[in-house]
Amino acid sequence: MSKLPFVSVVVPTRNRAKLLPFAIRSVLSQTFNDFEIIVSDNFSSDDTRQVVETFDDSRIRYARSASSLSMGDSWEFALSHAKGEYITFLSDDDAYSKVYLESMLRILDENRADIATSRIAFYYSDRSKEYGKNIDPESLVLLPYDRKFHVFEKQEAIELLLSRFELTTNSVPSPRINFPQLVNTIHHSSIIKKVKDGVGNLFPLVGSDIYTAALFLNAADKYCYVDEPLYLQRTWAGSSTSGDQSMFEKYPEEKQLDFVPLRKLLTPFNYCRNTILRAREDWGAEYHPVNIDWKKYFVTSFYEMKYLEASNVDVSAELREFESVLSERDVELQRRVRNEIAKYSFTKTQLKQAFKNTGLGNIIMRLKNRKVKVLGGFSSIAQCAEGIDESFLSRFSDK
Repeated sequence: MSKLPFVSVVVPTRNRAKLLPFAIRSVLSQTFNDFEIIVSDNFSSDDTRQVVETFDDSRIRYARSASSLSMGDSWEFALSHAKGEYITFLSDDDAYSKVYLESMLRILDENRADIATSRIAFYYSDRSKEYGKNIDPESLVLLPYDRKFHVFEKQEAIELLLSRFELTTNSVPSPRINFPQLVNTIHHSSIIKKVKDGVGNLFPLVGSDIYTAALFLNAADKYCYVDEPLYLQRTWAGSSTSGDQSMFEKYPEEKQLDFVPLRKLLTPFNYCRNTILRAREDWGAEYHPVNIDWKKYFVTSFYEMKYLEASNVDVSAELREFESVLSERDVELQRRVRNEIAKYSFTKTQLKQAFKNTGLGNIIMRLKNRKVKVLGGFSSIAQCAEGIDESFLSRFSDK
């Protein structure tokens, strides 16, 4: 009987035959080599199978669905083929730095942790203008990183997630970290099982990284964040923004908010909070207990509405809902919320000042003020990824 791989790298794909080879190449170039690559083909109509067959490596396994699947079912089909003690997903258009698996597994082992996530570097395939810089095609954008790693126990990790979205008060200053996602996270296989046992389906909200984070942090006893750009995310022109307005733009009406008090406030930030609360509800009574700070929720939501209003967006219906919902809460909460929002007059400039002391404000200020490094001249994302080693990470860090 053959030995099972230590790590399963799962690559769901559909009609990405031109991009898939770069993702596969980045895994085959790893300094750690006890892995399997599962290329899970969601009934592609291009030559995905032929592309996979060009790689002569027994660690690659190809699986194809019998019909076209939804995104959630496709990822579930892909996961069903994983045999490794650890499992991680790689998007078919992204890439791992050559030390990704080695670095992440070492941190997990040294800290006896269940899951680990790294900082992301952004690989621009097209010309773009972000962060006040002109970015040429085939360029790598590095956000500031210090090469430190952070280890969180379950309670602290969940509180940190909730405080990022103003759902609780975190007494400890929040470090600059990312939260676990489906991609760029290595999970012990037992964590995957816990999540599936807890909510029944690992992929009810594919594409919602906040939902994923809320589930995985609840399943893990210990979470590690590695502040090194070990995962390369391909970025297309216009797919991201460095401005602050997008944080407040209203979603289309079909975005349904079922778990937050304010259901007319269709902003990304309120949707994220709804997603966290949905994860807690989906898991049920066994979700780790954390108190929600409803004062912070209402105050920050009011800031959002007033910011939109100052940007010439009609929020009259949202403000009416705010008054109606708040009036149904206990008198003490009403008093605390009204005392807080009475402190500010809400011009756009004053709102930005008020935001500086909130998690929401920190996100905005980081997006606007963070210093970035842009490195160009690469031939492909895989060639770029192969150059990210210990020397590279040391040279470009802020440490």
